[in-house]
Amino acid sequence: MGSVHYEALEAALIAAGAPAAWSKTASGVQLTGAGPVAALVNTGVSAKPYSALLLDALPQLVGMEREMVIRALSERGMPKAGPVLAALMATDRSLTPMEGWAVGNALATIRDPATFGTVVTLCGDKRLGIARQMLFGLLPGIGTEAAYEAALAGLDDGTVRGHAIEAVGRFGRAEALDQLRVVATEAGKYETKAKATAIRRLERATSRRADA
Repeated sequence: MGSVHYEALEAALIAAGAPAAWSKTASGVQLTGAGPVAALVNTGVSAKPYSALLLDALPQLVGMEREMVIRALSERGMPKAGPVLAALMATDRSLTPMEGWAVGNALATIRDPATFGTVVTLCGDKRLGIARQMLFGLLPGIGTEAAYEAALAGLDDGTVRGHAIEAVGRFGRAEALDQLRVVATEAGKYETKAKATAIRRLERATSRRADA
């Protein structure tokens, strides 16, 4: 049984036409479950028709229930969700690490330009730790000098280093090569592969410019 607020949300979603149960096949295994929020998270059913219900319920939920709603909202172009989630990440100190990561992933998935200024600021907030990882993927697309500086700053932060390295590489700015080459990475971690890939990308970009 969920909280009163979560059960009210589920009832409202079903009344609005959301599926009450779900099933899918993953790696040859048939998975099933109950509940419309879980159905929106675990299947290809779009949550956009239910975004208002999900956003209205969000402030009343905590813990796993809140995380599930955040995950349900993690859909490209989800209306009105981006600013709400960006504000949640920026101000709510009660977010668990997993909730924070879910919010960051949602913002990266939604890609709402209205959140881009906040995203750049959030990338520099070390208090958020790994929750910022997916946000770094937005920085090259944002493309501002502040976004570039945020990506460079992440090279010195072990909680986001791999994602920051990838972002710096995707900016395509040759002047970052020297900084990338001296970044210390830990063998066996994503950051080591990301560093090699980013350096190759920038070296190719530099070579193409020289040949032009």
